[in-house]
Formats: sequence, structure tokens, C-alpha cells
Amino acid sequence: RDAGTASSRPGEYNLYNENDGLVSGSIPALTLTQGGLGANALVGRKISAIDDYGESPRSDATFAYTHANPPGAVAVSDISTGSFVLDWGDGGNPAYTRWELSLWDSDSFTLSLSSPIKISDNHVHSSAALTGLSATTTYYIRIRAKNGREGDLSLGRVYGVRAMHQV
Repeated sequence: RDAGTASSRPGEYNLYNENDGLVSGSIPALTLTQGGLGANALVGRKISAIDDYGESPRSDATFAYTHANPPGAVAVSDISTGSFVLDWGDGGNPAYTRWELSLWDSDSFTLSLSSPIKISDNHVHSSAALTGLSATTTYYIRIRAKNGREGDLSLGRVYGVRAMHQV
């Protein structure tokens, strides 16, 4: 080829998974949105550039987690004067998804915040028993899922539960 007439700027890109399977070919730009990856999934990708001389070698794989989904439906049971049990749907997240549970006794979400389950607790079960609560108090609960990347939390969902009146 005549090097003076061929363009050496990439015109397209190929995207590969971490095992070198083609995910998407002949991408005209460096921006691509992929769907169907699943919640809280570790995804690896490689890229190559295509120019007039052919395809470049593939890059090393880069890995990232997809976002975790918020929890599914919440069920409250065993409500008593100072405790209740929460069960929630996993929202389609894998079994290794960690959960955070925050608790307020005000609907302004500013007073008496506690986190009976912190992300650092590595709580991977979709249930929790909350104890030590005050009778006749409405508690607001936020449940959030954590993906595998530090700093990423789902938006979560907020629920209200009232502890029973002491008899």
C-alpha cells in the first residue's frame, strides 16, 4: 500500500468480551451502550481499532460491575412492641449482592438515623430482624443493594413500619 494515501486514524472499533468473543463489531465511535448485562455482574471487555491497514491488537481486558438493582417487594412480619422482621425480594441481583439497611424514626429522614445493617457487614441475605425499637413509633426503612465496585449503591426503596403499642 501507499502509506501516503491511507488513513492511519481508526474509523471503527471492535468490542470483545474478556474471552475474545466478539460482542459488537464495526462500532463507529468510542461510545457504546450495552443492554442485557444483568444486575451486579462483573463484565470484562477488550477493544481493537480498525483503520485502512486492518485491525489492531486487542487491548488488555478491563473489568467493571454493572449497577445492582434496588430490592423487590418488602414483607414485614412478627411486628411487636420493640421489633419486626423484614424480608425483601432480591430485585434480580445475584446471591453475592450485599445489602444496606438504614432506619429513621422521622419521615424527614434527618433524625435518629441508624444503619443496623451496613455494607461493611457483608449482609447477603434478603431478610433482617430489627430489635431494640420503641413501641408505637413509625420507622422508615431504606434498603439498598451494593454492587461489587466500591462507591456504587442502588437508589434503594423506603418503607414505613409502625411498632405495636405496648400492652
